[in-house]
Amino acid sequence: MARLESLRLIARRAHEGVRNGERRSVRRGTSQEFADHRSYVTGDDLRFIDWNLYGRLDKLFIKLFLEEEDLVLALVVDTSASMGFGAPETKLRLALRLALSLGYIALLNQEKVALLGGGDRLVSIDATVRGKSGLFPLVQALEKFKAEGKTNLNNILSRCGELLKKSGIIVVFSDLLDVEGYDDGVLNLSSRGHEVILIHTLCSDELKPQLEGDLSLKDSETGDLLDVTFSPQMREYYTNALSNFLNRSREFALKHGFSYILWDGLASIETMVTTVLRERGILK
Repeated sequence: MARLESLRLIARRAHEGVRNGERRSVRRGTSQEFADHRSYVTGDDLRFIDWNLYGRLDKLFIKLFLEEEDLVLALVVDTSASMGFGAPETKLRLALRLALSLGYIALLNQEKVALLGGGDRLVSIDATVRGKSGLFPLVQALEKFKAEGKTNLNNILSRCGELLKKSGIIVVFSDLLDVEGYDDGVLNLSSRGHEVILIHTLCSDELKPQLEGDLSLKDSETGDLLDVTFSPQMREYYTNALSNFLNRSREFALKHGFSYILWDGLASIETMVTTVLRERGILK
């Protein structure tokens, strides 16, 4: 944990806050560091009118300043049954460990941390915590998560958007294995002003399955059985399908301006936090 203490989250958008804190965003504030203008609307404080600009353009504008404010970090964990797959650590366990690390960094920097989770519906909503004193409640809440039930990411993410009143950074930990997709849910979050980071959590057995021969595969969420022969042709088919799935996820994130990181658990938590997330501009 000691190596995490020098890190902090980087917000790429201006987010709403509710009290003066350590984060800066562009809004009408009272600091002396000018940031931008916006058009005057009825009810604006006349003290912030730029009269010099009015003299040149004959139109009223309000001065905007950099204001210190809170950042809300929301950790959203997919707890559907498929997240219970993987060895020696399940995908859910990997996600929870990384979520704890990010939450710890945010708490050290006096940011607010909210924890939400679920499979096909939101089943866990823990009160927002702040500061070092919030670490133990965060750990306790994370330990309650179990991999069970079906997946409905669109429902989970849309519900998160409804509950999180202030925009902030939302980190989604999921294997994204949902036949209905997740696009609408993620776009819902973005439309509400949230900055979305997708941590695509898969295990090495999914990325490079060591299977062969006649097998009976069981769907962890529906219980359905599928008899297959894992021949070289089937391996090639699986590899191509997986590649298309991953490429589609990356392209969706790129198109809509989200951060996307594929994590198979082979990189340690320390490497993910101190190297990968820093290189991607999520931490500094």
